[in-house]
Amino acid sequence: MTETLTSSLEPQPEAVNTVSDLGQQLRRLRVWMGRPSLRALEDEAKKLRKGEGSFLSLPRSTAADAERGRHLPRLESVEAFVRACGVSDPAEVERWKMAWRRAATQMSSAPSAATASTRTHSGSNGNDQSRTAPAGFSTAERLAAMPVRAAADALTNMPVLDAAMMLAAMDSTAAARRLRAMPTDKAAAMLAEMDESLVLQRLQPLEPSAVATLLSHMSPQRVAELLTESHDISPEWVSTVVAAMPTDQAAAVLNELPAQQAAALSVILLGEQAAAALSELPAPEAVAVLSAMPTDQAAMALTELSAQRAIAILAVMPHRQAAAVLAKLPAQQTAILVSALPTEQAVAVLPDLPAEQAMAVLAKLPAPRAMAVLKELPTEQAATLLSELPTQRTMAVLAVMSTEQAAAVLGQMPAETREHIREELRAHQRH
Repeated sequence: MTETLTSSLEPQPEAVNTVSDLGQQLRRLRVWMGRPSLRALEDEAKKLRKGEGSFLSLPRSTAADAERGRHLPRLESVEAFVRACGVSDPAEVERWKMAWRRAATQMSSAPSAATASTRTHSGSNGNDQSRTAPAGFSTAERLAAMPVRAAADALTNMPVLDAAMMLAAMDSTAAARRLRAMPTDKAAAMLAEMDESLVLQRLQPLEPSAVATLLSHMSPQRVAELLTESHDISPEWVSTVVAAMPTDQAAAVLNELPAQQAAALSVILLGEQAAAALSELPAPEAVAVLSAMPTDQAAMALTELSAQRAIAILAVMPHRQAAAVLAKLPAQQTAILVSALPTEQAVAVLPDLPAEQAMAVLAKLPAPRAMAVLKELPTEQAATLLSELPTQRTMAVLAVMSTEQAAAVLGQMPAETREHIREELRAHQRH
């Protein structure tokens, strides 16, 4: 006997006769009501009272189990599910309670040894053989018992929502094997209809490259929603999947994630992927990503960016962090970046740079800009930095300072350096 599946999205509690039917109709209800997440249902249920008594409870795992239709949920859980979806009319809630009672009655009355269907085929000896399935054997269980390719073909030919319900009701491993055997776009469309936690459970048995391929058929926003719900999934698995994505997709997904999660995932990205992610993120979020990386890796990621993008990120980075990252770069590269920063940021970064980098920065800056930077530093520190520069460069900077500032800086220099500069000035005046 062939089962006929409705493709209508509207839930039909009167159509419920089995536990599997109940799960399918509960899923339809959630889709019909705008597909709130299981987390949203859990939060909403906490606001609802049982009559005048205590509040309802609907853990996410309980809601997911109810939708799978493999085990009969408690009546209280069905009420919580329905009301959390937004069904407030007592008469409508009662329709769902009646549906639960029919499923409970069918489950308790079904004889364990009875047979619901018989499949006849020829064995190797030419004799007819039969296989039987217990009463109440659901469509999902039949699909799980079929050869993988045949089940995948059957699911592919179903309406997408119906196929998604079948996959949601299956064991995760069985569902994953059938997803792998389907056309990728069809499998992705089915996954798009399922709750985030169910999708992740069915993707986990697949190879990371296969998961990345499936996710490539979803929008970055949808993939980000999935990863945001991955609290119960190994972070290593999530990181491996992101690393298996094409560079542009990984960057687009990270741009949709909360900054903290994007930063945690970005630690595993290297080279082009890290650069693409940092190029897509707003500068403050790019700073959060770099903060989560070891300093050496953050510096390497910065070098993969265009100079303009690197400067934009450094401009909003805390100055001590910026100095720590810049200290890992070659001195001339540090000089190029710092010399392009706003004066205020350059002044803040310079004192925390190693001497070699600080000298390179001052040597790179035009004399008036170097003077402006030094002017904001304590006189003693400005004198120490100038003392390390070549004499001609020191003289050029002193020449654009006011008389008072130049005298104050010279006064803080070692006597030998001060005298050497004076000799050079006298020689310059003679010529």
